[in-house]
Parts: sequence; structure tokens; C-alpha cells
Amino acid sequence: MNPALHRNIVEQISRTVSRGVVVAHGAGEPLAHPQFLSLLENIRRVGNLDIAFLTNARLLTREQSQQILNIGVQSIG
Repeated sequence: MNPALHRNIVEQISRTVSRGVVVAHGAGEPLAHPQFLSLLENIRRVGNLDIAFLTNARLLTREQSQQILNIGVQSIG
């Protein structure tokens, strides 16, 4: 997804709920998306949305793990 479009959608969701959870997933492995961590950061920036995603973790690196912790993802399944 285009990062600008994603940011717009996240901001719209944030304005319509006082608190929510975004489960970031789609068709396939989210870590394969070249901008996945940037998309998670977009969600975090709005402040009132928690983040969760599903992964088989095969593509997860130590660096990505640290970035995900720094972003503040609440749940990984």
C-alpha cells in the first residue's frame, strides 16, 4: 500500500475511535513488505491505536525485532 494512503487511512481511523487496535495483515507474510516497519510507525504516530500483526517470523531479523519493540507493537501472533 502506498505509505501516504496508509497514513491517511490510519489518521481517519484514529479520528473515529477513542482507542482501538489495528491488526496489520493482508495476504501473505507482512514482514515481506518492504515498507512494513514504516507502516507500523504510521500507526504508532497517531497515539490512540494499538498495533498487532500475524507472522510466521521466518523473515524476522534481530534488527527488525528491535525496531518492532521500539515502535511499541502490543501483540505478535
